[in-house]
Amino acid sequence: MVRTTVAPLLLMALIACVPAVGGCEAHAQIGSGAQPPPPTPPAPPPPAPEPTPAAATAAPAPAPTPPPAAEPPKAPVTMSGDRLGVPGNIVYETGKAIIKPESEPTLNALKDFMEQNKNFSRIRVEGHTDNVGKPADNMKLSTDRAMAVVTWMDTHGVTKDRLLAVGFGDTKPIADNKTEDGKAQNRRTEFRLAEIDGKPFLGRDETAGGTVAPGQKPPPPPKAK
Repeated sequence: MVRTTVAPLLLMALIACVPAVGGCEAHAQIGSGAQPPPPTPPAPPPPAPEPTPAAATAAPAPAPTPPPAAEPPKAPVTMSGDRLGVPGNIVYETGKAIIKPESEPTLNALKDFMEQNKNFSRIRVEGHTDNVGKPADNMKLSTDRAMAVVTWMDTHGVTKDRLLAVGFGDTKPIADNKTEDGKAQNRRTEFRLAEIDGKPFLGRDETAGGTVAPGQKPPPPPKAK
């Protein structure tokens, strides 16, 4: 009787536990399941690009170099009678017929004058010296120096046939040879009009009585009046 009673009771107890066990299992499944990972936070926005620096302002172009100042106008060649007043002086090496570079402004002034006055068909180039040394040597030196001027002019565009080199040595001083200043004044080169339009100027002797430099054809003597 006791066994019979106990058996139904055990069976009932087992049946009553089944829901509880199922509930326990269900609860265990919910509690122990893996939680879904939290959503990945959005990536931070890329940093804003740095502003492109404005193109560097080009350095201003250097100011153009101003043109060189114009040379002061050269003193014009003047005339008094047959004499040409050419500014400056022809300077030579001592005792030689070699023209120094500082003479070029004077030579250029004469060249320009002759190019501008084509009717002046011949200019006499006169060489003069002081009285130091032998007269014959001074005469040769003066003619050689006059010829050096003619040669310079010829190489710079004025042909030799428009110039006549004549030497006077120490025969025509314009100052006292007893002083150094006087000697310096006597050592000179002068320019005179010898021909105009192919005819002797005023019918005068084109050599003026001087010695024509070697290498130049002496002009014919003036016609007797």
